[in-house]
Amino acid sequence: MLNWQTAVLVITDLCCLVAAIASAFLLVFDWPVPAKWWRPLWPSFAPSAVVFAVVFRQFRLYRMAWRFASLETAWEVVKATTVGFVGMLVLQYALATHSFPRKVLISSWLLSIIFVGSTRMLLRVLSVRYQRARQLRAARGAPVEDKPVLVVGAGEAGVMIVDGMRSHPETGYRPLGFIDDRPGRKGSYVANLPVLGTVEELSRVLDDNGVKEVVIALPAAEGRIIRLIVQECARHRVPTKIVPGMVELISRSLDLSSLRQVQVEDLLRRSPVQVDLAKSSAQIRGKRILITGAGGSIGSELTRQVWARFPAQVVLLGHGEHSLHELYQALAEQEGASERLITALADIQDAARVNQVFAQYRPQVVFHAAAHKHVPLMEAHPAEAVKNNVLGTQILMDTAVRHGVEKFVLISTDKAVRPTSILGATKRVAEMLVQSQPEDNGTQFVAVRFGNVLGSRGSVLSLFKRQIARGGPVRVTHEEMTRYFMTVPEAVLLILQAAAHGRNGEVYVLDMGEPVKVADLARDLIRLSGYEPEVDIAIEFIGPRPGEKLREELTGAGEALVPTQDQHLLRIQTARVDTELLPTAIVELARLAERGEAEAVVRKLQALVPDYTPSPQWQVALDSLPH
Repeated sequence: MLNWQTAVLVITDLCCLVAAIASAFLLVFDWPVPAKWWRPLWPSFAPSAVVFAVVFRQFRLYRMAWRFASLETAWEVVKATTVGFVGMLVLQYALATHSFPRKVLISSWLLSIIFVGSTRMLLRVLSVRYQRARQLRAARGAPVEDKPVLVVGAGEAGVMIVDGMRSHPETGYRPLGFIDDRPGRKGSYVANLPVLGTVEELSRVLDDNGVKEVVIALPAAEGRIIRLIVQECARHRVPTKIVPGMVELISRSLDLSSLRQVQVEDLLRRSPVQVDLAKSSAQIRGKRILITGAGGSIGSELTRQVWARFPAQVVLLGHGEHSLHELYQALAEQEGASERLITALADIQDAARVNQVFAQYRPQVVFHAAAHKHVPLMEAHPAEAVKNNVLGTQILMDTAVRHGVEKFVLISTDKAVRPTSILGATKRVAEMLVQSQPEDNGTQFVAVRFGNVLGSRGSVLSLFKRQIARGGPVRVTHEEMTRYFMTVPEAVLLILQAAAHGRNGEVYVLDMGEPVKVADLARDLIRLSGYEPEVDIAIEFIGPRPGEKLREELTGAGEALVPTQDQHLLRIQTARVDTELLPTAIVELARLAERGEAEAVVRKLQALVPDYTPSPQWQVALDSLPH
């Protein structure tokens, strides 16, 4: 049954069609139009009206929210009108009442598109005006701050943000214009606003236009551009907000609620990570997935991304009950989640419990994110690092083969390259376990190397933020210390791509651009917190911690980076692992770890990983032992 709005639209469309056909006859023939041309139309008018109404309904023209009409909706009008005309002609031929000369037919078709489309655009204009008026009436009486806003980026994201500001005048945002670096844009108008200059001219634009806030609408911008904008705005005491990056925008819409404060992660932006979402989704859809370390920062984001790809079941395996419970609660509100989302409280070192979980839930894909990962802490507890990072991984891999898992993805670290820490050495041994797996065991094993993940639990950013909140000083290990950085969403996309593309024994790494100085990161974070480095907040250099090196690497001796079909995903070509000696060495390493013989564990790691250089503290201890 039609509601009154739909009925009005149907009547309006029929009027548009009649007006289009009449106008076409008047354009082609002198007045009056000979009766022999228009009189045969009357018998087919009612059936033709029904044809158009049905066609327009099938194209959902009566269900669209015309307030948000766009080029895509205009194209739907073109398609619907064309199909309607074809249907009308077929009907007229069937009724033997056809009387359209070719010129009239073409003219009436074009005019119908214009008339029907114009009514939709008019609806959009009236709807937007009505919405604004209603919001202004609702806000009447409450003071609304006038905030002249400059939008950096005159692309699609910038236009969407401007539309949002205009649709919500109660927010007080008043867009003044754009800044854009594309050639020829300066001086032009976008969304009826002027492009006032380039990023290099930002200082002049801020001075000349009384800007109260800057919105950065550059989802694919590099970090140096964001850094330049933020620094210039800070110098002028103008606050900044930013739209999310491309990785964050996947499967999300963009509106005013998407705006947030600029974060230090934004300053590290590279070109957006291009991923084959269809292939990574196909690896997950309809499969039973198990994620170890699911309660951690990487594991929880990985769980959310996997959950969004419609798996048959997700098993959250972890050792911390609180984090597992929180993650489950966050996802379990969705319909049908209770049957598809499983929590499994377990320690990966407990072989019997791990086997029980695999036997009960029969996972097809395993993502292994559980690990001891803090460098200084593992330097003090090498046996525990081995038991978790090496022996726990071995238990999981053996269990995966026993229960017919299709693919197993190990999450490693760039600290496994020429390691100087217990963490790096244990992760390199875990990689060797992946590389040593035979092709015919039925399970494909793949590893991914991460850089430092910004925003992960225990990351350097968390430490710096706490130090800034206390008023400083911010303690940095060394002025020249550099690290490769990646965001949590990038890390998760890397895991999913490796799962989709990886073959047995392969190791992958994300192209993370150039390494970043940790001291520069600290200075950026201080500025984003509203302070000036070395003026408001001091920076103190305390020297590298045990196990740390000044510069991380992506490849070690005998390794090379090989491009893949995904632009930002690189495969590491590595030397073959000695599959005969490795199992015996792992058994010996396990024996030493179980007995808590720390020095012997470190020495065994050194034997297993020839390019492992123990930290000075451990080297002194090793030198004092008999050989």
